[in-house]
Amino acid sequence: MRKHHIHVVNDLWPGTPLIVHCKSKDDDLGEHSLDYQEAFSWHFRENFLGTTLFWCFMKWKDGNGNWAYENHDVFKTCESMRIGCRSDLTWSAQSEGLYLLHKNGKDLWYKWQYGTQKSRYLRNN
Repeated sequence: MRKHHIHVVNDLWPGTPLIVHCKSKDDDLGEHSLDYQEAFSWHFRENFLGTTLFWCFMKWKDGNGNWAYENHDVFKTCESMRIGCRSDLTWSAQSEGLYLLHKNGKDLWYKWQYGTQKSRYLRNN
């Protein structure tokens, strides 16, 4: 099975930490606070059945003190990723949402939600 590398980068603003908590069905990678332009990275091999899924809950406070948050899939099986099968994925958290970076630029995949974090905090919690 192919080895995959995932990177989540805080590209918000200087002084704006990004809280990231990533996990799969089998692995909880813990909560991390990323400073501006800091990255959280990990690697793994897809399982034999090809059902590997990683998702991340991310949040940050805007200039008005409001939480922006979302629960994002950051890796699904190669066949289900609309970008094809890439072994190295870099996600950039920016003010509009979460972008997937690629050699020709970036694509916005997820927009932030604002307000109260209800029961969306991580699957299985």
